[in-house]
Amino acid sequence: MTLRLSLRLNNFLIVLLLVIRALQGWLSFIISSKNWYLLENLLKVSAFIVLVSLLIINRNNLQEYFIDKVAIIITLVFVPSQYIILPMLSSKDYQPWYGNLWFWVCAGGSAIAYCYLKPDFKNKNLPTKNSTNRSLLIGLFTGIALNLVYGFIQSYIQGQVNFPQIKLDNTILWSFPYQLGYSSAPEENLFRGFLLKRFTDFFPSQKIVPNICQAIFTLAVHGYIFSIKDNFLALLMVLNFGICMGYLTTHFRSISPGMIAHASYNAIGIFTIYIFQQVIKLPLLY
Repeated sequence: MTLRLSLRLNNFLIVLLLVIRALQGWLSFIISSKNWYLLENLLKVSAFIVLVSLLIINRNNLQEYFIDKVAIIITLVFVPSQYIILPMLSSKDYQPWYGNLWFWVCAGGSAIAYCYLKPDFKNKNLPTKNSTNRSLLIGLFTGIALNLVYGFIQSYIQGQVNFPQIKLDNTILWSFPYQLGYSSAPEENLFRGFLLKRFTDFFPSQKIVPNICQAIFTLAVHGYIFSIKDNFLALLMVLNFGICMGYLTTHFRSISPGMIAHASYNAIGIFTIYIFQQVIKLPLLY
């Protein structure tokens, strides 16, 4: 494959992945929850197949996209694992993983990707030095800190939140690994991996502009844009969160700390608001 053809295929897959993620975010605000589960999983699995294709195509230069061994392991293990964890996480009756078609498609994609990437685990194409224990711990505490700040603001300004029916006894234990596969790995690979690299190439003399650009794209694919008046605060939080994740990525030259931060942020979100509103009894602005 020539360099020009490879670049065109790469750009096509990045755009395709972005479109699928946008549809996943936008349609969730349009389609009723009754019909959403099937379409959501179709879009999630399609996005994962495209992501796996990008990882395989770029396996010789993944370090340029801030993707290292830890990020690869998180992606290939936890995206399929979300279908194992979901029945333990929710009170709804979900199909067991062994009978779930979506799990087997994702597991098959991970197996294929691992076969292609396995030789690179033994050389410098997938370095590990950028994903040290220190950087991953910083990612963990960054996600928790952002969640506490945003949770306080949201609880105080946005008003009372209706909590979903979840198993409060073990949800917090399973939420983190579930979020690694559900949102963290797909979004960090796309926005802080492939897109951030593209914007960095487009603005080679800038450091802040590429980060802001990827954060804007992160914001654009979320369905909050369809109800700006009701979700303006959420829009600002998503934009700021995207910038923070981009900074973590460029600082440590790896998307892995951002993956940990993203998953920890999402995992404890409902518990933060629950504590502020139900335990501390934080007074509402209105």
